[in-house]
Amino acid sequence: MQRTKNPILNQVSNADVMDRSNSASYLGISIKTGILLLTTIISGLFAWFLISTKPESAVTILSVSGITALISVLLASFIPRMAMPFSILYTLAEGFILGAITVVAELFAPGIGITAVIITVVIFGVMLALYSSRTIRATSKFRKFMFSTIIAILIFSILGALIPQISALFANNFGLAIGLSAFLIIYGAFMLILNFDQAEYIVDAGADKMYEWSVSLGLMITIFWIYIEVIRLLIILAANRD
Repeated sequence: MQRTKNPILNQVSNADVMDRSNSASYLGISIKTGILLLTTIISGLFAWFLISTKPESAVTILSVSGITALISVLLASFIPRMAMPFSILYTLAEGFILGAITVVAELFAPGIGITAVIITVVIFGVMLALYSSRTIRATSKFRKFMFSTIIAILIFSILGALIPQISALFANNFGLAIGLSAFLIIYGAFMLILNFDQAEYIVDAGADKMYEWSVSLGLMITIFWIYIEVIRLLIILAANRD
């Protein structure tokens, strides 16, 4: 059980891999991911309708949903036995956030939402094909690079929030803004490789089915990342065109 350094999957104990009759499967992961995706779509559409009819509710929706999503994802990640309810709650909250973001994006360019969805689906399909064909593998060096990069991204984000000049630099430079957004989309795409590797890991290890929710949650987090960054890129392009 030394293949991954993922803190969630490291909680898979020997007891969790004893009963093969109740072990994780690709079908189970697919079904649970579908449930979370459907939950996201429903809450996103509801948020879209609510904000379209009551624009003043946007701030409240984003604030409550943001706090709920953060608490839910932490609990689902570090308490695997509670992953199912909190994963669903997370996607409900995240759906509201994505719905609100999409409504705002549509103000810049109608149709930007469906375009972002299509691009996200294409990215997911391409990365799944590359992983399935073993064109890209989640080697130990690849994992170290990805986790080091996310730490660098977090540090850069914090500095950007604390130092206005950094944010202004990217806001006022079209090339830098495009480059940063494209980099974050590419990073999200490669994060999918880690998600697919985690799915393969728990299935091969015969881990308990409850870990299917942990893998599905990880997939949804990455998909949300990609969608938001694609929306950001499309907004930048639309604003520059105008």
